[in-house]
Amino acid sequence: MTAHRKITEQTSIPTAEGSGNVPDVAVPFTAAFNTDAARPLDLHVQNWAARFGLAQAPAAAARYQAARYGSFAAWAYPELNDLPTLAEWTTWLFVFDDQFDDGALGWDPDRARTILEELAALLSTDSTPEPPTNGIAASLLDLWRRTAHRMPPPWRERFVSHFRAYLNGYYQEVLHRHDAQVPDLDHYIELRRDASASDVCLDLMEFGGGYTIRPEIYASPQYQALRTATNDITNWTNDMVSAGKEDARGDVHNIVYILRHDSDESWTACAARTQHMILSRCEDLLTAERALSTLPDSLAVTTDERAILHSNIATMKLWLAGCPRWYQDNVRYHKIEYTAPGAAPAYLEELFPPTSP
Repeated sequence: MTAHRKITEQTSIPTAEGSGNVPDVAVPFTAAFNTDAARPLDLHVQNWAARFGLAQAPAAAARYQAARYGSFAAWAYPELNDLPTLAEWTTWLFVFDDQFDDGALGWDPDRARTILEELAALLSTDSTPEPPTNGIAASLLDLWRRTAHRMPPPWRERFVSHFRAYLNGYYQEVLHRHDAQVPDLDHYIELRRDASASDVCLDLMEFGGGYTIRPEIYASPQYQALRTATNDITNWTNDMVSAGKEDARGDVHNIVYILRHDSDESWTACAARTQHMILSRCEDLLTAERALSTLPDSLAVTTDERAILHSNIATMKLWLAGCPRWYQDNVRYHKIEYTAPGAAPAYLEELFPPTSP
C-alpha cells in the first residue's frame, strides 16, 4: 500500500463540458442486443425503483431514468430468461454502487460496516429475516426471496458467499479511501474481483439460463480459470470507461489509476496498457474454454452437462461484449460532476438513513 497521490488536473482523464471522454474497449467477442426487451425493461426498473423509493428526489429520478438500467440487461443477458428479475438485480447493484462510490458513505468505515453487515444478514439460506423498512435493503430481500426459491441449495450457498464477498470488498475500499491508501496492482486485482460483484452477475447467468453448474465442475481448475478470466475482463473493461467517474470523486479504485500511480505514465498510455491486459485475459478465457472440453474422467461429465457448459460460456462471451456497448453511450459515464472527495454530486440521493449517535 502507498499513500494516495491525487491525479493532477493536467494528467487526469480528459473531459469536456462535463462529459467523460469514454474510450472504446475492444474484446474479441460479438455482442447481441435484445431489442424487443430493452424499452419494456427500462420501464420495468423505473416502476420497480418507484415501488421501493430508490430514486425519489428530482435529480436522482432524472439521472436514474436517463441511465436506462433496464437496457443493460438487454445487452448483458440478451438470450436469458426472466430478464425483468435480472434487470432488477443489476440495477440494484448500480444503485448500491453509487451510494458508496459517489457519496460520503464510501469514506465512513463505521457507518459502512453497520450497513454492510445488515445487508449481509438479509441473504440467508437457513432463516427468514424480518422485512427491513429501508427501501434499498427491502428491495434486496425481495429480490433474494424471489430468486433463491427457484435455485438448488449449492447455488444458493455459492451466491450468498459471493454476495457477502462483494459487500466485504466494498468495506475494504472504504478503508482505503478513509486511510488515503492506494492498493498495489496485484492487491487491487484481487479486491476488484470481489468488490465488482462480477461473480454475483455470473452466478445469475445460471438463474436466467435455467440450469446450475454442478459443484464438482464449478470447483475444477478449468472452470475456475474461465470464471476468473471473465471476472477480470468484466472489471477492467468497466474501469476503462469509468476512470473519469472515479477521478471525479477522488477515488483510487480503478486499474487505470493504479497503473498511473505505479508508473507515472500518461492516462493514454495506461489506458492502452489496460486494453492490452484485457486482450491477454481474453486469450486466457479461450484457453480455459478449450481445457473444459477435456475435463478429467473422474468428474463423469454428462452430455447434458457439456451442453450446459457450452451455453454458460456463450453467455459469458455475450456478457463481455454487451457490457461495454451499454457503457459507451450511457449518462452514467458521460455526464460527470466533479466534487471534493467524499462530497456527493447533486444527483445522488441518500438511501440509507443516518446512523443514530
